Amino acid sequence: MLTTPLQLCNAYAAIANGGTILKPKIIEEIKTPAGEELSRFTPEINGALGVSPQTLSIVKDALRGVVHDDGGTAHFLKATNLKIAGKTGTAQVSRLIKRTKNIQSIAYKYRDHAWFAGFAPYDDPKIAVVVIVEHGGFGASAAAPVARELFKAFLTTMDEFEEPKVMTVSAPGGAQPSPAGATATATPKETAIKPEDEAGEVYD
Repeated sequence: MLTTPLQLCNAYAAIANGGTILKPKIIEEIKTPAGEELSRFTPEINGALGVSPQTLSIVKDALRGVVHDDGGTAHFLKATNLKIAGKTGTAQVSRLIKRTKNIQSIAYKYRDHAWFAGFAPYDDPKIAVVVIVEHGGFGASAAAPVARELFKAFLTTMDEFEEPKVMTVSAPGGAQPSPAGATATATPKETAIKPEDEAGEVYD
């Protein structure tokens, strides 16, 4: 399958809004330096997905599960309260003799591209986001964290969401735990949890 990030973002927006395909627009409005609105670009319908509401409901619930169900490839995003739904992805760049999760052992130009596509909040969508990290390796570890920051930046400016100030984390990836079983606390930006730890053996 060949797709651009914009095409995929438009598809996910259509899934989120009930099946309506909108014409992408770069500019929302034009204002004078004094703040007077000169022009506003309203949404323009450009088609429909042509699938039943039941099918859309199944797809949306599956995308929600990628983040919010145990075993989902983007389960670590559940640590936020942004209600993200989406899908991680890995676009293979070359045929490798042996697949490995250690991307550092692969020459940069042969590393897979990392994708994440999704929307939020899943129960009242406001924004669709697609991220591709060229030669990033896996969608869960490279693209999904970038998408999380985009969702957070957009939704928190709407004063509808509040990020947790402190979160409890356990020692990931075989790191030594704190003495006497104590837990460590960190702000979201400082947390030691890595997406690949949550993704387990699932590469995407």
